[in-house]
Parts: sequence; C-alpha cells; structure tokens
Amino acid sequence: PPPPPPPPPPPLLSPPPPPARSPVPDLSALMLGGCGRVFIDGGSNMGEAVGAFADGRFFSCAMQAPPRNHRAAWASMGRGEKEASMGPLREPRSFCVRSFEAAPSLLPPLREEEASLRARGFDVRFVDGALSNRTAAEEARPVWRYASHRWGETAASLDFRDVHVERKPLPLSSRTVLGRSYDLNEIVRAVVKVHGLK
Repeated sequence: PPPPPPPPPPPLLSPPPPPARSPVPDLSALMLGGCGRVFIDGGSNMGEAVGAFADGRFFSCAMQAPPRNHRAAWASMGRGEKEASMGPLREPRSFCVRSFEAAPSLLPPLREEEASLRARGFDVRFVDGALSNRTAAEEARPVWRYASHRWGETAASLDFRDVHVERKPLPLSSRTVLGRSYDLNEIVRAVVKVHGLK
C-alpha cells in the first residue's frame, strides 16, 4: 500500500498584535482636576515665561499691553476695572501652570526648574509635548540645534528660516522626532468640564 500522507504542516502563527496604543495622549496626565485657574505656556524654551509668571510680572505686562492683546471691552474700561480684571495675575500661586515643550533636550533642565518652583509652592508642570491644534500620541516634528549649549535647541512646526527671518541664529543641524501633541481647545474644554463651567 502507498505510504500514508505526511501530516499537515503546523498552522502558521501570526505574530501577536502590538500592544494597544491610545490614539491620543491622556489629558488626565496634565492633572487639571484641582485647577481653578490655569496658565498655559505654549513653548517652555528655558522656562523664562513661567519664571516671570511665578514672579508676578505678568500683571504689569497685561496692564501695559496694547488693546489688541485684550478682549474688545478693554478699550472702554477704566483703570480700576482693568486692574480688577487682571488682578488674579498678582496671585500666581492660585494658578496651575502647564508649560509645553516639544524639544526633547530641553526637558531635563526644565525638570530642575519645575522642582525648584514646586518647592516654592507653585503647581507647575513642564509637559513633554507640543501645544497645537491637534491631539496625537505620536506626531512628527522637526527639531533644530542652533547652539552647543544645553538650551540651544528648538522645535516648531514652521521652517526655522521662517521663525528667524534675519538668519540669526543659523541652524547647525536638524532632526525629526516623534512626540505627543495636545490640542489647546481640548485642554480648555477639559478644564471647563471639570469645573462645570459653561
């Protein structure tokens, strides 16, 4: 009799699916739950804006800013009304400060600044991610190195030459990184929802 047929080959095993990845970063990581007031900084850089805010310098900046920087009613308000409107800026510790930085190499020194400010009683967090009009867990963004010191890097969705139109400084190198992106409108909606505002 003919030999028995060979056993069928074992079924091909497909590789396990990759671990589930959230299509968007979790806004709860921003820890906005207890924030009655929120100061949002769209580009930390060296943390200079956050430092100025913590020192209370934003009140005088707001009072001296041109009317185009304010809502339409500002131009018709008296001095007292303006001071009352901007009064919370005199109390920076009453704010949660969330500052976003998309250039990875700037984050370690910003973590040092964060620890220093939190030790002084400020609710400050430097967020690893870009503030934009889109929320995404991984989004490509260009990063330029323009100086050798630790602050000499910047990330932006615009071309470096369009940001520095006088060609100073000149980029030394560039690369593309993947990182989180947060939609400013979604952050505002999250704060409004937490506090039941309308």
